[in-house]
Amino acid sequence: MMPILLGRMISTQPLGASAILMALCLLAYYGCWVRYYRSGRAFAVLFKPWLGIPVPMAVFPALYFLLLGVWLQSWLFVVPACLFAAGHLVNSWSVYGQVRS
Repeated sequence: MMPILLGRMISTQPLGASAILMALCLLAYYGCWVRYYRSGRAFAVLFKPWLGIPVPMAVFPALYFLLLGVWLQSWLFVVPACLFAAGHLVNSWSVYGQVRS
């Protein structure tokens, strides 16, 4: 919901390193979805490390939202992004541990 509320602020920001890194995170995240579908939608693939990155389907969206907060220079966005990252990473790591066993 936050990106929708901050849409006007986003449209006025100049492109920079954060925006480029956000695009790379988004492409990597979509790449992970392609990997999931090509694997026959095996649940374990959602949490399988990719290029040495553990739980990439949790890491890339968390990084995306953190970078969005940095790009906007908005603590109003960084704080919820940190909360999202903490919860999403811990939950995904827990499921990864269960799937791996």
